[in-house]
Amino acid sequence: MKSTRKKRLAIVLIPALFICASAFGFGAYAAEEEPSPLNKGTLFTEAERDLDALSDLSGSRHITVRDGQDVDIGGAGIWIIDGMASDVTISVDAPEDAVVYLLLKGLRIENRDRPCIYVGSAGKVYLIPTGSSKLTVSKAFRKDSDRKANAVIYSCTDLTLRGEAPLIINSSKNGIVCRDKLRFLGGEYAITAGSKAVAADDAIWIAGGDFRLKAETDGLHAENEDDNMQGSIYIGGGSFDIDVADDAIHGQTMVQIDDGRLTIVADEGIESTRVLINGGEMDIRATGDGINAGRKSDSYRPKIEITGGSVTVTMDGKDPDAIDSNADLVISGGTVNVSGAGIDWDGELDFSGGTVIIEGETVSEIPNTSTHRRDDTGAKRNINAEPAENTDHE
Repeated sequence: MKSTRKKRLAIVLIPALFICASAFGFGAYAAEEEPSPLNKGTLFTEAERDLDALSDLSGSRHITVRDGQDVDIGGAGIWIIDGMASDVTISVDAPEDAVVYLLLKGLRIENRDRPCIYVGSAGKVYLIPTGSSKLTVSKAFRKDSDRKANAVIYSCTDLTLRGEAPLIINSSKNGIVCRDKLRFLGGEYAITAGSKAVAADDAIWIAGGDFRLKAETDGLHAENEDDNMQGSIYIGGGSFDIDVADDAIHGQTMVQIDDGRLTIVADEGIESTRVLINGGEMDIRATGDGINAGRKSDSYRPKIEITGGSVTVTMDGKDPDAIDSNADLVISGGTVNVSGAGIDWDGELDFSGGTVIIEGETVSEIPNTSTHRRDDTGAKRNINAEPAENTDHE
């Protein structure tokens, strides 16, 4: 549920309001339900159709940012934004059915303590860099009385990025945060963040692009603390260079990788309740678990499934597992090459295809390296442990 506010159809230079409208409540969960695989053909169809509107820019409106002058966009349409300024927030507060297109034409914004782009309400928002753009927040984000907005780009509604030019984001906290579904339809993104590089409540869906993510916590993080049926990550192509202090890719319900080239340096490489790898090339270097399935959602039994692709995991840690499922493990295709640690599962193993290499040796049977009693969240020697609450991107 989104708030309804007074419609404003003109550009008004007023202070931005950083308040997200939201509905709270928990859904009903059916235990051990099998999630359906995500389909690239359906995830991006609506967004691609909406973007056809950009074939005609004759009705677009133009904004040039100026130091200290916030910009408020109150209606649907195509907005071309350029200029170089400091202490400026571009704020979208549009009707719930409005489709808003923000074309960043070589935009440069450097703020001290607030978002460069903030979406409070709209039906859908499309963010398209058409010229190399750079957005920076250098100091600690200010807090408002209702909800903090601590990301360079912060959206309370569906947000889709389609890159036609590079977008550079530097943040003292988070790079991009979306309280709904976040989509990437290609582009070039370089994000450096003091916390998370990219985070969303409901989903992060990526069709392709070039991503260079460096963060003090997670690279890609999808988690909804009010509905743990949400929080999926889909990667259908692209190039990813992720160097982070915690999880490179963290999904509450499911992480699915169909294609792409991923180079990961992290504490944990990929973590979710379900991890499904159908293709792509992955080079994961981790000090915790390389790939981990633990119960992040009440509805799903943890499972790692590899049907294709090339997965290389190199471990260097005190007590790591290259692949660790707190329930089931399925390998039916692809190549899995692990070193520095073994493979651990606590439920059922189905090894029916593919190639598994452990410490340089191809194996026909996979030894289970599990030596600890675990609960299905992955906690060792504590069967009542709960997943840690994570409110870092609120």
